[in-house]
Amino acid sequence: MSATAVFLMSCGSPEFRFPDEWMTTPARVSEAVADTHISKWWSSACPHQIHGGEVAVLVATKSGKVMGAFEVEGDPVEDRSHPHDPSKWPWTVPLRPLVLLDGTLAPLLRDFGLTAPHKYKRVNEPVASKLLRAIHPELGRSR
Repeated sequence: MSATAVFLMSCGSPEFRFPDEWMTTPARVSEAVADTHISKWWSSACPHQIHGGEVAVLVATKSGKVMGAFEVEGDPVEDRSHPHDPSKWPWTVPLRPLVLLDGTLAPLLRDFGLTAPHKYKRVNEPVASKLLRAIHPELGRSR
């Protein structure tokens, strides 16, 4: 993977903890993949620092568990596509999954000296490479 920007992007809230089996939990099984965090990340404001080609590491806000690594497929758009609350989350960042992690196997942000951001934040070197290698060894190569 080339030396591209890496961002932590939070999912959930202090009140809502993503379950460890976030991809297959019964509450989410009926949702179309296109309407989940497997293909999109939503924000209440324009995440202007994030651009296509960069790497997003989605994290569960409350637990600090890494949910996976994703390629950002394009710049943010205000399309109000959030399936449950488009008024609260009008901005969408399109994602392509690189590696998805079950919460029972996921690394914790605290192991890298990181905490889940309120929305998103850039991760600098050398922590970015260490985090990506923990997700999958191939992700941390050539950084």
